[in-house]
Amino acid sequence: MSQKISLELIEFEKLKEGISFKDKPQGPLVNMSDVESGNHEPFTVTILAYLPNNTLHKVCFPPSLKDKLELKKNYIYLTYYGVKVVTYLDRNDNRQLIDCRDFRVEYKCKEKSEFFDLYYIQFKYQLASDTLPVDAIIVRDDDEDPETDRGTVTMPATDKQ
Repeated sequence: MSQKISLELIEFEKLKEGISFKDKPQGPLVNMSDVESGNHEPFTVTILAYLPNNTLHKVCFPPSLKDKLELKKNYIYLTYYGVKVVTYLDRNDNRQLIDCRDFRVEYKCKEKSEFFDLYYIQFKYQLASDTLPVDAIIVRDDDEDPETDRGTVTMPATDKQ
């Protein structure tokens, strides 16, 4: 089974600068246009990401990582890491396993930031014809510091919760 997808950037825009750490939500805010159903139509994803305003260092990727969109040349990327199994708590506090597409808004900071910039990111992805749909997508702000790394799982409304 292939997990190949194609990515296309629709829009990348800085909406607001200098948001205080105490005023920003935890993790990215994500909206997916449709549920992956195996019809191989493109899926649109919209992200509001709060990124530290000190993303002044170049991001380097291994040569084998090709599924990425360059948002800000050499500094901010949207990267696809394939399908990951994620554990989440359902409404009854039971642990469930689901398959997720793993997208990351990646950047590199030298130190923790007290201020953040709000970015609007919209992209499309399309599954290859032999790629099976997944239960959810996960989008993360991915910094090298695990203390500031955040994520959001977005699941279809028809999920078996």
